[in-house]
Parts: sequence; structure tokens; C-alpha cells
Amino acid sequence: EIAELGGLAEGEVLEILAHVTKGLTALHSQEKPLQHRGHRPNNNLLRLDQTADGQPPRQTWKLANLPGCTAELTGPEEVRKLPEADAKELQKDLTAAFPETAVQPPEAVDIIRNEPEELVDEKVDIWMLGCSLFFMLFGKQAFAHVSPEGIQKANFFVRPDRVVKKDLAT
Repeated sequence: EIAELGGLAEGEVLEILAHVTKGLTALHSQEKPLQHRGHRPNNNLLRLDQTADGQPPRQTWKLANLPGCTAELTGPEEVRKLPEADAKELQKDLTAAFPETAVQPPEAVDIIRNEPEELVDEKVDIWMLGCSLFFMLFGKQAFAHVSPEGIQKANFFVRPDRVVKKDLAT
């Protein structure tokens, strides 16, 4: 378990990140860009491909939980046009898509009041990728003790003991 290890080795994190970003790029490059909306470290699957020459298996990291992908964009203008009950249902759906406050993108916290006004689009995957990267490096959630309102208003900081490891920075 990553948390028990206090994070993974930098090389391993970079390898996972390289593979996963290719998957996200493929989703975001569609004619109508898809949002994964579920990227977390436990949604990265390792695939081992056997080699014919007796070498160790080739490792490929894949994105999992693809059924949750959507091309639906949620913008403040559209939400304002919805009846209150429909807007609340949409917020409920977004909250279900991002059940962990620690990885919930700021623009998805409260789409009804939506401060600041942001479109919920594929940028949410980049936020979640950053949260996953932090977890893989340090074995802790970056925003575990931050309220949804704090994330939404960007009232958070990274503690000084959570700095990038020297090997990764060089």
C-alpha cells in the first residue's frame, strides 16, 4: 500500500505518470473531449506483457474506471437555467463522481453557487492527476484536511514538510 510506504520511488511515479498521461491525452483529444472524472491512484492498473526473449515482463500502466467518462460539460450559465431541483440533482451527480473531498476539483464543489465561475470540463482530470501524483510521491492526500469550501476558494497551502523529493527535482 502506497500510504504505508510513505510514497513510491520517483522513477516508478514518473513511469506511471508517463503512461497515465497518454491515456488522459487520448481521452482529451477526442473530437468531443472526454473527462475521466475518476482518476485516482487505485484506478491505475498494471499490465504485464510477457516478452519472448526471457526478459522481465514489460510493464504498462492503464487507466481504469472508464465507464465513468463523460463528454458532458457543466457550465455556470447552463446551471442557472435549470430548475432548482434539476440543479441539485446535477450537483448530487458531480458529488458522486468525486466522492473524496481530497481529490474533488474546485469547480465541482458547488456548481449552483459556482464561485469562481468555472466550466466543469476535462481540466478536472488534470486536478485529479495532480492529487494522484502527490499521493504517489508522499503516501498522503494533499488536501485530506481541507474542506470543500477551502478547495473551492483555493484557501489551502502545502506544508513545508511536503516538498518535492530531491531526486525528482533534479
